[in-house]
Amino acid sequence: MITAVDCTIVRPEADKLDQDFLVYYTQSKAYQRDIEERCTGTTRKRISRKNLGLIPIPLPPLEEQKRIVAVLDQAFAALDRARANAEANLADAEELFDIALQNVFATTAKGSDRALRDVCSVITDGTHNAPPYVNDGIPMLDTKNIGDGFVIEEASASKFISRETDAQLAGRCKPRPGDVLISSRGTIGKLAIVEDGQDFNIMGNIILLRPRPELRPLYLAYRLMAEVVKIQNISRGAAQKGLYLKPMREYPIRLPDLKTQDGIIAKLEGISNARGSLQGNYLNKLADLDGLRQSILQKAFAGELT
Repeated sequence: MITAVDCTIVRPEADKLDQDFLVYYTQSKAYQRDIEERCTGTTRKRISRKNLGLIPIPLPPLEEQKRIVAVLDQAFAALDRARANAEANLADAEELFDIALQNVFATTAKGSDRALRDVCSVITDGTHNAPPYVNDGIPMLDTKNIGDGFVIEEASASKFISRETDAQLAGRCKPRPGDVLISSRGTIGKLAIVEDGQDFNIMGNIILLRPRPELRPLYLAYRLMAEVVKIQNISRGAAQKGLYLKPMREYPIRLPDLKTQDGIIAKLEGISNARGSLQGNYLNKLADLDGLRQSILQKAFAGELT
């Protein structure tokens, strides 16, 4: 292979430094902290070859290095198996929710199919023109600000507009509580519901759906989530696919009565909460495994590994 300009070749002297010992040390917080302190640059951090060469590393005798590597190999093999199991369980929890989601709607035959334009009072998208941004003000959100579980992450906004600009855009892309947002670019089909007290505007890569009284926002969001593949299939474009307003306005949605909608919402919310609890447990386990890995590395390079 040939290395690019942003790669540095490190060739250990075989009689002084075991290469696996060095690789393990580069995974430790002590090494990463030393790297961070010697990095330069503002928009893009980097470390020079000279500064990389100044990083101190523990250097016990070669035989001790090999012993430490053997112990770490064994310990980390067990940790890797535990991580793989936790990640598989995390994926299973998500898959089981997807199956439940499909089953709930597959067994709900009541109601007629209605075009979204008939059950939503507003179907629009955000601004496609970059407004004048300010350092602080009203958040301007795009698809990366839509999280899991229909959550809008205002705190992750990186662009802001003034109150005056916000007022100018209000007629087109100012969401209200109860509006359903769907990403129309990038990862098409990410969904969110606007909650009381949220104040932001949306970019052109988000479509806003404002349900009429006969359509519950949560029912609409869950229904679209269950049909995300169908929604992605109506997107168009060669280099980058996009979801456009016209096909979304014509998109059919099964609309049962409000009592049936509420029953579906209650069932799916219960399943979703159970999934969230499982996911939290598995994510905590993954965090614990990462913490244990760092603890073992710290002991290894402090000479405390037996």
